[in-house]
Amino acid sequence: MFPQRAGDARWFHDYESSYWWKAITTAETEPDSLMRKVVVRKIRIPWNLFSEIYEKMEAGILIRSTRAIPLKLKLAAALRYLATGHDFDGLEEAFGMSGHTMRDFFFDLFLPWMMDNLYKDLVQPPQTWTDLEAVCKEYEYAGFPGCCGSIDGTHIPWYGYRSGDRSKFVGKEKIPTLNFGATVDHKYRFLHVTDAFPGSANDKLVIQSDTFYNEVMNTELYRDYEFVLMTNRHSTNKIRGCYLLCDGGYGNARNLISGLLCVRPNSREARWTHRVGSVCEDVECSFGILKSDLGYS
Repeated sequence: MFPQRAGDARWFHDYESSYWWKAITTAETEPDSLMRKVVVRKIRIPWNLFSEIYEKMEAGILIRSTRAIPLKLKLAAALRYLATGHDFDGLEEAFGMSGHTMRDFFFDLFLPWMMDNLYKDLVQPPQTWTDLEAVCKEYEYAGFPGCCGSIDGTHIPWYGYRSGDRSKFVGKEKIPTLNFGATVDHKYRFLHVTDAFPGSANDKLVIQSDTFYNEVMNTELYRDYEFVLMTNRHSTNKIRGCYLLCDGGYGNARNLISGLLCVRPNSREARWTHRVGSVCEDVECSFGILKSDLGYS
């Protein structure tokens, strides 16, 4: 790969002279330096969180290669990939390691470790009354008291299907995809994500296996949550039980509220439908942020 070098150096990247290795080393030894702020901005997480993830990964991942690139550098490369969606081959020069190495680490070690160790801590619905009230208050300010999230599905391109099963994975996107249902709050925080479904599965099918909708929302915490709903300009009622905002693809499932179909322009129904759609876009915005970071269109 590098014919101008001598010996084994002709075949290996020199990570020690790379920009990112120097940046991480400086950020680690000089807490108040501008370089630490630059690294934090580029990986998009606080330095303390980066260090915490690194220490947990170092204790749980065994790297046997004698020529192993430091785990801290690989972790930074994985986070940079998530933050920008740059191709791994395009990150070779900046990190001083091959795109193949970064790709293997990201898919074979980083993602499985994150799912096993941090996913349940970061993606979870409110567990206490205080947490649930905080989520519902956000929607109350938006005009939907009692709402605890927005739900929708998204399709991710996927070509790992078995021969002959293409039709199961081709739906409205016209290409093979996996369909995931997700619930987010008004601050774009993911509360729950379903298992993967073939791309031909619609929202009505996905909701049947959504544990947040079928199990969590049936717990005492969500069933007994009370909120005040205005019935007209001069009276209110106390209502018990949370609900989710969604689009029309979920049908008339209970505890789901969507806009109306075939409404008269400029009518109250039309204004209501527009309001529901504008607030329900929380989940679409969350998908857009993730897909833009990962390079999906």
